[in-house]
Amino acid sequence: MATIRQDLEKRNNDHSWEFRDPTLIEKGCGRVERVATGTPVRWGHVPTWLKKRTRPYALDLTCYTTAHPLFGGGAEWLDHWGTTIDADGEEDFVSEPYHLNAEGMRGLLHFAAALDLYFIVRAASAYFPTHSLRIKFMPKERIAARVAAMVAKAHGERGNI
Repeated sequence: MATIRQDLEKRNNDHSWEFRDPTLIEKGCGRVERVATGTPVRWGHVPTWLKKRTRPYALDLTCYTTAHPLFGGGAEWLDHWGTTIDADGEEDFVSEPYHLNAEGMRGLLHFAAALDLYFIVRAASAYFPTHSLRIKFMPKERIAARVAAMVAKAHGERGNI
């Protein structure tokens, strides 16, 4: 049975308080793996396409208020935000909050519907990997164009068989 002195010594020698790389995860049996992180973000930057969409609503995301009607009563999802570049070189708007509750999700859905945006929620974030999540927004018409291109390509490949 450990004495109080031994417990104190153990606690003083415990370095769990030190910074640890959040992208490294212990997988057991001594294995350590690096988790995926999101693409780099230009923090505090709003893509031009989103500025154009928010202008009619008099919403400036650089000095937003959670009371704005576009947020539908829940803007908790808007945290650590900025612009990232996708694989096709297009600008996407991202927000990387620590959590997303039901109220925040309702606000997120309201925001996306009002501005005709498509969004995806992922665990891979750039702000604080493994502790924040990434919400990535893009215009719906860009997604529609990509889907149409994929369908056309698939039909073209079938014709060559």
